[in-house]
Amino acid sequence: KWENNDITSTLFGLVRDNDVDSFKSIVQSTPHYVHMRSKDGRGPMWWAHEHGRKEIVSLLKSAGVSEKLRDKDGITPLELNEDEF
Repeated sequence: KWENNDITSTLFGLVRDNDVDSFKSIVQSTPHYVHMRSKDGRGPMWWAHEHGRKEIVSLLKSAGVSEKLRDKDGITPLELNEDEF
């Protein structure tokens, strides 16, 4: 179920602020959080690409998050950035 909640808000803030250490800690303690998505179908991988957070993208890929999933509008994380990761 895609929904906005405290967890997605926290994850978004960590990605936006490029707080890699805190993001890594959350991923290690609650690995399923990396697959959570907000109401628009986007989650940490979309946000990391949108904000150019290469280290977080790498963490997410290592945790098994795909860059090929689509949000509610059919957009993949890879479509949100100009740089290649």
